[in-house]
Amino acid sequence: MKIIATLFKELFYSFPLHFIFLFGLILSQAIFNTLSVVAVAPITDLLMQKSGEEANIITQYLELFLSNFGIRLDLFSVCIFYAGLMVAIGLTGVAVQYALLRIKYDVLIHLLTGVMSKFFRARFLFFSQGNMGEMLNSFQQEVNKVGDTFGHIAMFCAYFVQIIFFLIAPFILNFKLTVIFLAFVILFSLPLLFLKRFTYNLGIANTETSNVIAGVLHENLTAAKLISVFGCHERAVFSFEEAFKKHSVVSVKFQTLLRAIPLLFFPVGIISALIGLYISYLNGTPLSDMAMILFAFSRLSPFISQLIQSKTNIEGFIPAYEQMKKLSQKAESLQEPRGGIKYKKLEKGIIYKDVSFAYPGKKTAFSDINIFVRKGKMTAIIGSSGVGKTTLVDLMIGLYQPKSGKILLDGKNLEDYDLNSFRQSVGFVPQDPQLFNTSIRENLL
Repeated sequence: MKIIATLFKELFYSFPLHFIFLFGLILSQAIFNTLSVVAVAPITDLLMQKSGEEANIITQYLELFLSNFGIRLDLFSVCIFYAGLMVAIGLTGVAVQYALLRIKYDVLIHLLTGVMSKFFRARFLFFSQGNMGEMLNSFQQEVNKVGDTFGHIAMFCAYFVQIIFFLIAPFILNFKLTVIFLAFVILFSLPLLFLKRFTYNLGIANTETSNVIAGVLHENLTAAKLISVFGCHERAVFSFEEAFKKHSVVSVKFQTLLRAIPLLFFPVGIISALIGLYISYLNGTPLSDMAMILFAFSRLSPFISQLIQSKTNIEGFIPAYEQMKKLSQKAESLQEPRGGIKYKKLEKGIIYKDVSFAYPGKKTAFSDINIFVRKGKMTAIIGSSGVGKTTLVDLMIGLYQPKSGKILLDGKNLEDYDLNSFRQSVGFVPQDPQLFNTSIRENLL
């Protein structure tokens, strides 16, 4: 629950007005739903032709209230009122769904741009040594789950408010009967409340297998030329198929569990309501009270079911948020230094002073390199494949940092500069061509 509270707190501070608007809609919907339950009592009394002290206490109060305005309580006016409530419930329901979707996508924009920004403020090491499948899947699939998780948190709160409002009338009319109904609902639902660990583990497996699929897909598509040249397309397809099979096994279990909850809870709610109805019949409860309480219970059961389903969804989707958070924290831990000196132009040249470098977990690529790249002259670095020519250039533009030694730009340490201002003045032609999905002009720029 701690991570859920963290997520909710983070999003609430980012979108306070969204949440206040949503809560207002949920509260309105809860009030309309409660009034629809209360309206059942006068409809039943009018159908049974009961009035005065014979009628339900709610009918009596309503009749007294309308008489102050010179309005007579009759079946037509109550039915019109009830129909109006149903329309209001439907409209507020649509508004709630719109608000949830609007917030979900505003949250996704906030999360995606925030995480992407952190990625590109990190050292290049974050990309070169990172798991590309995990990164791609986080942006393609897992972030949607985070948005859904927020939706489920909001709906959990909404259903909880609805349940509280729905219980007001039954508690006032027949406290004992309402307690019996809730006791049976809780008793029958206990097995569903102990699925947290199972659901969370399935959520982790679902996220991890999605990472593998994204990684295999990325490798197959980016290496399409090599795969075709060496005639390895069957192997490529097989690796993708195997990854998807493993994911499908987990996903089928996870989604079956989520869809089973409302199906399993439906008979639980009906049985609990029938038990309550039978007890009220034995106790001689008036028909109008019984009708209203039964209607309240029948409307209440789906909300309790959806409350449990939302809880299960949240527990299953939390690993997606944890993965996004982990990648974001890793990017922050590798944040690239941002010096304060704005680069304007090269005055003398670039100096490598006793520079040594090693990739993480690997042996030293080169040691004690000393080079002076003079302004206005062409400097060529030659050597066999793998000796570190590209790495020297990567160090020059700050993609990697030396293990020891310094790279000096006009006598000042490269990391003292705002690296972006320097890189925007560098003409860089990579070994492997890379075209962006835009115009030739934009690619050249």
